[in-house]
Amino acid sequence: MRKPIVFGSEYASFTTRLNYEQCKYRLYLMGDKEANRGKVEIFPPMVRGLVLHKAMELYFMEERQASFDELYDHALSPSRDEVDWGRKRVVWYPPYEEEAFLNQLKDELVRFYHSLPHLRLPEYEQVVCEWEAEREFRGVKMCGHIDIAFKLPSGRWICGDLKTGKYDMGSEQFLFYNWIANGFLKYPHPFFVFVWDGNHLQKKVVMHTMTPTSPTLMRMLWQMVEMQHLLSEAQAKIEAGAHPAKVLRPNIRHFTCHQHRCSFWNECEYGRRKNGDATDTGDME
Repeated sequence: MRKPIVFGSEYASFTTRLNYEQCKYRLYLMGDKEANRGKVEIFPPMVRGLVLHKAMELYFMEERQASFDELYDHALSPSRDEVDWGRKRVVWYPPYEEEAFLNQLKDELVRFYHSLPHLRLPEYEQVVCEWEAEREFRGVKMCGHIDIAFKLPSGRWICGDLKTGKYDMGSEQFLFYNWIANGFLKYPHPFFVFVWDGNHLQKKVVMHTMTPTSPTLMRMLWQMVEMQHLLSEAQAKIEAGAHPAKVLRPNIRHFTCHQHRCSFWNECEYGRRKNGDATDTGDME
């Protein structure tokens, strides 16, 4: 009998927080790697983002321009153990047509590679991509998956995040990654947001205050601690026999509860059962 696992019950991450806010039940589905192996779906906008992220990684880490086929294979393959549900399946739906979409993405990749050398970056001693950074706060392990980070001669890190779609410069995700990499600092510290609009790559800078008295940072960290504790309690309740959907209720009213927005929609009986009726919660009641 497989031990039920709740994604995020062992450590806090921004991936967990995003899913926690959207649908807590999804965290239960995400924890079952074997049941979901080969069943997790991704959608064309996600494919585009994954291809471009990998292109940036290999450009900086290996100083090369990878082929489209290599990048596409990486996009469908597991990127790290915590999200290893096997090879992902792409779902094509209007207005996305596979051949046309991939040809457009190939052309976009050429423009993306042309833009990378024009980024104005500070002098750095080391660059790390897809960095699994960790830091502890009040006994809880905090983990961040950082797109790219540049180590300055001072020993501090300037982290960067590539955005290929909508983004918010004030996102707490950037603050969290900056703190994960550098910890508490006396003075404001920069974070790079690399914005790709399909034709041009821009570097935008946001400054973060990361003192132990920063209201924004401390509120976020304590919220992450509380979330991890609640998920740890949920794990224990499920192990004791509680129904997962009663402990971590599906949020079928959230806009991501859709077959083209949730990678686990087909594995969720509540999402499939919804059929436009947000009052149907089945046997949760």
